[in-house]
Amino acid sequence: MTERRQMLIIILLVINAVLICCFGILVVKQLNEKYDMLSSHVISINNSSVHYLENNITERIKNELDERYNLVEMTDYKFARIDADNNQAILDFTVKLKAVSANSRIYMVFSEMNTNNVQEVELVKKDSLTYGASVELNLQKNYQYDVIERVDGGGQALLNTYRQYINLYDQFYVMRV
Repeated sequence: MTERRQMLIIILLVINAVLICCFGILVVKQLNEKYDMLSSHVISINNSSVHYLENNITERIKNELDERYNLVEMTDYKFARIDADNNQAILDFTVKLKAVSANSRIYMVFSEMNTNNVQEVELVKKDSLTYGASVELNLQKNYQYDVIERVDGGGQALLNTYRQYINLYDQFYVMRV
């Protein structure tokens, strides 16, 4: 009986070893799958983070450069008078600049949206870097404008980075209907 017992114990040990090996192989396989999945997630996160940072840095640099070259700190206008019968409005503009050359003249260049019809208005100096003018515009048009600087000798420079808009038609006709 001792021989039988020994044989039974050996068979049970072999079965146990086989089961442990199978269980170990199964655990290793699951760990490898989890590792591969985690690795792909880390790579994905790294790629998206790098892409986000790359775009964010590029956008921030572009904004900084645009802001550096934008010499117009603020533009504002108020309606001085509206003549609805003749579709005309007089707007009082105020333009505050960050810097301007000595002996220069500041102009606002207006054009109707999607046309080449250009109108220039010279701005009058109110104080050190603040300029203003009254402009008569048609209420049935939308306008875009730029602020330019002209210096003696014929040179001129665009002071704003982005074109500004006045949507008179939209304000008085489209939005009210």
